[in-house]
Amino acid sequence: MTPLFRFGIVALALVLVAGSGGYWLGKRAGRDGPAASAVAEVQLQTPAPAAAAARPAVAPDSCARPGPGPVQLLLCMRDSVRNGNIPALIEVLGPALASVEAGRVPLASLADVLAEANHLPLDFLFHYIEAEIDPRKIELASQLLQQLLQRRTSAQMGATDIEWLIDNVNRLLWLTPNQIRLNLWLANLYLQQGQFDEARYHALIAVDAPEYREAAGKILQKLALGSKPSSDVDLQVVGNQYFIAARIDGAPARLLLDTGASISGVTRAFIEHHGIDTGPTEVVQLNTAGGVREARSFQVKRLAFGQLVFAEQPMVIFMDAQFETFDGVLGLDVLRQADFYIDEKAAKLRIF
Repeated sequence: MTPLFRFGIVALALVLVAGSGGYWLGKRAGRDGPAASAVAEVQLQTPAPAAAAARPAVAPDSCARPGPGPVQLLLCMRDSVRNGNIPALIEVLGPALASVEAGRVPLASLADVLAEANHLPLDFLFHYIEAEIDPRKIELASQLLQQLLQRRTSAQMGATDIEWLIDNVNRLLWLTPNQIRLNLWLANLYLQQGQFDEARYHALIAVDAPEYREAAGKILQKLALGSKPSSDVDLQVVGNQYFIAARIDGAPARLLLDTGASISGVTRAFIEHHGIDTGPTEVVQLNTAGGVREARSFQVKRLAFGQLVFAEQPMVIFMDAQFETFDGVLGLDVLRQADFYIDEKAAKLRIF
């Protein structure tokens, strides 16, 4: 073997070794470097424009890689948002919310990813809530949507922005009607807009929930300063219960004020004692805390308390109820016919 031939073999071996080393180094950098950068990125708030220009490129098939973990779900959502890929977003949101429920992904991280697309995810989240049947995922998607809406709330919002926010919160409340915190939010927004009737309506719903009673009460107090109640009715307070003096077809009645009752009624003993003509009655079944109870429905010719008078008001007769200190219950079926506020400190039912 000539010296020149030996030199050629050695040179070729060095080239192969260098190329192989460069390939494996490059492969490792591609595996560890971009992934580490992506993990850091999805955990941050929406970056400034200058930082966005320096982002490493992310493979477009992040939603198609096998076995997506929590980080991969976030990357897939981020890429789908950037590409406006709504079908991919809808497909990946279910697993992402399942990861939230399992504690693997913070809800705020999903909100960070979706916030990059500005208004894009809102309609998609609304459609997802409409289509989803899992109550827990609906709740999580609703919380995610609320976070995105709250991100766009600021003290500098103009009237048009607030109207846009009101429309979206109302839309969410229509889809998830039992979220009382949305009523409280709307009460505040309507109060800012000077739409006092709407603010009072939502505050009156929120004030019945113990966790929102204080905040909703403050809104109602602000509203009361700007409008004089049309009627104040004295309440008698016994413990944590409120009683109101009423007249039923002229007979004096002491009624328990119960905003949790969907229908008002009196005992059979009250009807018999005062000889009230109930006319034809119908048997109805009432779901109570003590189980199903039988009652009879009838119409009161005249129910009055304070300055309010209700003619031909439907009520029920509690057939087996025996209330020792009161004659019946005044529920929301009557109260919701007017705007009202229970002023606990003054012990008054304020009618607006």
